[in-house]
Amino acid sequence: AVDLFGSGIADTFYPSNALDPYMKNKDDDEDSEEIDDIMIKADDAVIVCTTNEDEMSHLVVYIVEDP
Repeated sequence: AVDLFGSGIADTFYPSNALDPYMKNKDDDEDSEEIDDIMIKADDAVIVCTTNEDEMSHLVVYIVEDP
């Protein structure tokens, strides 16, 4: 069998960017700032809506940040 989505080296991963020899920017500060921007916080409102019409279903998720 051929692994279509693998890299051929058993999909090696590193627990941190500092250990990965292929990472050019090993500084995690920018990543942590980006993660803070996309994380859902406890004071954010999460609204989930669903619709079903014939054989088509939709799921819509809204995240409203507290100003």
